[in-house]
Amino acid sequence: VDRVVRQTVEVEKVVEKVVTQTVEVEKVVEKVVEKVVEVEAAPAPVSQTFAFGTDHTSGPRGAAMQWALDRFEQVSPHLNVKFVAAPTGTDEVYGVQFASGSQPEVALMTGWFAAGWYAAGAFVQIDDVLSKRDDFNPGDFFYYPDTATPNFQHTRHDPRSGMRGPSFGMNFQGNIETLAINLDMADSLGIPEPSPGSFGAFAEFQDALRMATDPEANTFGMRPTGYWFSLFASIGFSHASDPELMWYSQDASKSTFADAGADIGMRTLADWILVDQVIQPREMNKELSGEFGDPFSSGKNLFRQSNGPFGTQVGRIKNRFRWALSPLPEGPDGQPVLQQFSDQPHLITATAETRGNTEGAVEWLSFLSGTEVQTRIAVDRGSVVVRKDAADSPEMAAGPPENHAQFVEWLNVASANHPQFMFPSYIEWHVNSHSSAIANKIWLGELTVDEAIPMMYQAGDAILAENAERYAELQAYANAAPNPV
Repeated sequence: VDRVVRQTVEVEKVVEKVVTQTVEVEKVVEKVVEKVVEVEAAPAPVSQTFAFGTDHTSGPRGAAMQWALDRFEQVSPHLNVKFVAAPTGTDEVYGVQFASGSQPEVALMTGWFAAGWYAAGAFVQIDDVLSKRDDFNPGDFFYYPDTATPNFQHTRHDPRSGMRGPSFGMNFQGNIETLAINLDMADSLGIPEPSPGSFGAFAEFQDALRMATDPEANTFGMRPTGYWFSLFASIGFSHASDPELMWYSQDASKSTFADAGADIGMRTLADWILVDQVIQPREMNKELSGEFGDPFSSGKNLFRQSNGPFGTQVGRIKNRFRWALSPLPEGPDGQPVLQQFSDQPHLITATAETRGNTEGAVEWLSFLSGTEVQTRIAVDRGSVVVRKDAADSPEMAAGPPENHAQFVEWLNVASANHPQFMFPSYIEWHVNSHSSAIANKIWLGELTVDEAIPMMYQAGDAILAENAERYAELQAYANAAPNPV
């Protein structure tokens, strides 16, 4: 019989109670609303076309100008520069154009030519336009007096002092006294290289010219310049007893270029041509130049004196011999002889005002005188730069020739002379006085310096007297022009 046993077992039942708690959560949503401010777009530049006349069409100058034209087309496409190659006899042609009112809006002109036309209202004063430009600072420029600005600077000036108005254009093609030396020739002849402080005009410089001269070998110290009013005038002015002597008097009444002992410059040139014969006869230039264009580039001259850079010689010499820029010879005070500044500026004519193109023309001139183009000129070396930053640039310092940083020394002088272009008949005075057939007879041995000076003075002073009234009119016109600089 099966036995069944029953046992009671307690089972604990766990019931899990789920309690749901509702919690209110405040969700903050930050909405960012962008505020759009509508700004009126700047007006598009006004398109303008204007004529530009220049003779910078070939060589180093032509290369720099073509570069400038191409670059300006990129940076200012709204301005169309109509390039007009200047004809032969530029000043005569421009004179006819001014008389007929057919001149270009912008042109490269000589300062002396402008002096004859300022009082006739041929040019537009641009100081008000320049003052609105952020890129214009008068202190950025070297001071080239009486070209684009009628300054009547009849005393020596500090080129470092900056541009001064009233302005009717802007400086562009600078000129100063420069000197280059053939180093290989100097080394082969035992001629010491020029050293500042030991390069007297009538000591080391003259000795070097003599040592380099050997007519049998067709070598000479220096080429004939055809005139005396550059390096030799600087020698004369530096030896004059009057420290402010200029080409003519402050009242433009008499010639003074040979006063106070300055005639020593003329006498020196005459002696070096006729007595010492360290400067070859002019008729030998072609023979000595050979296929290279000039006697210095062909290696037949120790020195080459000029009024600007040596870009042409760079192309001619290439690497055939070592050459360098030289300090200028020194005067009696042990300092380099007086530096002379001149310039061929770009001027804005009344045509620009008539056609409403003045601002566009000023933009073009500001570009040409600006850092970019002036630094390019330092590369091509067709003219002297007019800006301080271009003079200090690596492009200016770089060779060839060696010692090209010498330009900084030539430009940064405390006192300089200039041709005194601001006379309405300057060129007539110039060619009838110191740059005349009378002066040429000295170098040919047909007149002595003592015979020639009174003749030059008489001819020059007659021109000054004949144009005294026009000079007074020019002064009155310039003095009436607002001068912010």
